[in-house]
Amino acid sequence: MQSREALIGTATPTSVYLLLEYPHAWGPKAIPESGLPEAVKNWLGDQAAALPAAKSLLIRGEASAQASGFHFFVAAVREQDPALYAFRLERYEELLRLDIPALLDGSPAYQPHRRPGPLLLVCTNGRRDLCCARKGLPVYQTLRDAHGRAPGIAWQVSHVGGHRFAANLISLPHGLLYGRVEPESALSILEAAQGGHIHLPNLRGRTCYSQVVQAAEYHLRARSGETAIDRYRLMDAAEITQGTWRVRFQAPSAGTVHRLRLRVEETGVQIYQGCGLDKVAARIDYSLEGYEVEKL
Repeated sequence: MQSREALIGTATPTSVYLLLEYPHAWGPKAIPESGLPEAVKNWLGDQAAALPAAKSLLIRGEASAQASGFHFFVAAVREQDPALYAFRLERYEELLRLDIPALLDGSPAYQPHRRPGPLLLVCTNGRRDLCCARKGLPVYQTLRDAHGRAPGIAWQVSHVGGHRFAANLISLPHGLLYGRVEPESALSILEAAQGGHIHLPNLRGRTCYSQVVQAAEYHLRARSGETAIDRYRLMDAAEITQGTWRVRFQAPSAGTVHRLRLRVEETGVQIYQGCGLDKVAARIDYSLEGYEVEKL
């Protein structure tokens, strides 16, 4: 459902995505309620628990509808040199042979599996929340039908968080999470992703950043008009007084530092989390109080 809650600063920080193709029905708890072998379920759960800020999710799409086997992707989300790895499995148990920590450390053994992005994942799990299916499926179908513009790029995903912002779409490996996506804006996101840019109007945040930094990046790009993903690098973020943060970004190519001061306010306003109207979340506002640019 829509609300007046701003999108910015609402992405759950996540640095690793483990994405397993499962072309069957998903339950509210997609992996535990799936028909995957128990050893595979346990492996996915163990990886997500052991790795910092990791998520294991199920995906499905049209890319392998006529082929045997299953896709498995690993996305290492980070500001510099994010990476996407792709595997083709004949049996789900083949996952158990993968060494994900070694892959994330850049092991040469896994470099042949590295592939260029983007990968666009649209949350469509209506068993988790009806909003996701009702709003996510048209977005996914639009991307799927883009044919040559997005071969193998678009997938459905079981859950990325934030039902109230449906349709939710995440662009990997950069970890750009978008909300309230419509079919028209989905094509704009696709075009931006293929060109190495951010589509600012639907941005919730980049998941490699904390939520305060996500909001600061949005305000910076809204002020500068700069959408190239690699334009800025985070220098630091600190709470200078209670509820007031200073966040600094560097623009290496321009030799400038951008200093932003944000006010983080817990409003006390309760927002329904999704179509179920059974859970609420507190709205947090991130307002820009100051912005300065200086030469290095």
